[in-house]
Amino acid sequence: MKYLTSRIGKALCFVTASYVCLILLAAAIFHAPWGLLEMLPEAKRDQLISTGVVSANSHPLYREWLMGFVRAPNEPRNPVYTMDSYLAYGETVHATSDDIASDFLGFANAILPSQARLLFVGDSFCNGASAGSRLSPPAVYSRITGTPVYSGSNGGYSLNHYVRIIDKLTQGLPEDQRFTGRDVVVLVYLGNDLTSDMTLYSLRKQYSQDALSWQLRLGPLRAWGKYLLSTYGVRPAFAAPAGAYAPVPMACQTPGNLPVAWHPGYATYLIEENQEIQIPLALNFVDKMAALRARGLNIKIVLIPASPMLLARDVDYSLVQPGSRMAQDLPTIAQSLERVRGIALEAFTRHGFEVLDLAPILAASPERCLYYQPGDTHCTALGYEAVGQAIAARWPDLGK
Repeated sequence: MKYLTSRIGKALCFVTASYVCLILLAAAIFHAPWGLLEMLPEAKRDQLISTGVVSANSHPLYREWLMGFVRAPNEPRNPVYTMDSYLAYGETVHATSDDIASDFLGFANAILPSQARLLFVGDSFCNGASAGSRLSPPAVYSRITGTPVYSGSNGGYSLNHYVRIIDKLTQGLPEDQRFTGRDVVVLVYLGNDLTSDMTLYSLRKQYSQDALSWQLRLGPLRAWGKYLLSTYGVRPAFAAPAGAYAPVPMACQTPGNLPVAWHPGYATYLIEENQEIQIPLALNFVDKMAALRARGLNIKIVLIPASPMLLARDVDYSLVQPGSRMAQDLPTIAQSLERVRGIALEAFTRHGFEVLDLAPILAASPERCLYYQPGDTHCTALGYEAVGQAIAARWPDLGK
């Protein structure tokens, strides 16, 4: 009995010591200094932070009030934009982006929030990604109506960020800087604002606000393991470059007459279970956005469709190569995106928001195939112009 008790005691000591060592290792990884992270390629560094391997607070451009990242404040932006599905064409494809320099908050604006009469909030579609902030929907609206506009937008944002940005710009800044207008336009991109971006937010909330618990549960180590597996392990068929990046020929004119290469991220819409988890998280922020109107804000919602919703019917299936996974899955992806659109429309309308649904407007245009970059998820300058014009046509007097 004494022997057994001794063995059990030693085993418990070993387990406890091992667990403590793992916690220390998890903490060391989680709190890795920025100087060490800078040695990694930017894409890998961002992945490690986004997945909770490393604390977001390590990044100098992370903002706790936003629970997200901004661009480098008071600095010009890189005019070279890289298309996100460039592998489809066998080489890196770039575009020139006409951007305003970042302001004191890291957003692209030439004026302070206090100097604007209208506030736009959104993600990369609001920011004019691939074309530039000078050609973005807020800039188009300002040019058409003459209304001074401030754009609180950046790539990678979603509904949770929009709520936080509106809160920050209307109440969280000094009185001489904050937005004092009444009108706010929120651009909601249906491609990920209600779905995959919610998953990333939920994870970031878990490891940012409950950092100690995250480390005690060995979260950084488990996230690192998943990262290594997803990076170097066997991937599902739709994530392999040979299938996901295969160009899809179109029956309509596209920019540069190129076939369209949809990003492999759209393949997540083939998995309905993902949406069952993600959409309720997003609807929670619709509730929070509705609560902001108690401040006297007049918040308008613009739903921006993802390109598969508009262009699936324009695929030239007679020229599609056998085995083109994206072309085969496109009708299902488009149908799933339509479901998300219906959920978003119902949720915002139920809360009394005025909603501009751009899907039928852009789909009816004979130029719709020119509205999106063929090798990227984002709009072209022509597409952003169409978005800005549609908003100005619906609400020409905002900020007056």
